[in-house]
Amino acid sequence: MDQQTATLYAEAMLGGDTDDFFNTEIGRYVLERSKEEADEAIEELKNISFLQSDKIAELQMKIKVAEGAVRWLNELLITGRQSMQLLNEGE
Repeated sequence: MDQQTATLYAEAMLGGDTDDFFNTEIGRYVLERSKEEADEAIEELKNISFLQSDKIAELQMKIKVAEGAVRWLNELLITGRQSMQLLNEGE
């Protein structure tokens, strides 16, 4: 197996693991908590004075952190699917 095929296979496996994770209770919990955290921070941002720059920065960071982990997992899932497609095309 050449290096490119090995990389595609590893990415496909990670994507599959990510898909499996999203279908577990823990995966669903992580997704829901991430959404809740981001939504709560967004609501706070809507009602905060523009003069509270420290609090605004804190809430923005909270949103970025909440959305970041889910974005990484989604990227793994997409890359895995693309890699699987490339592997299937190469057969």
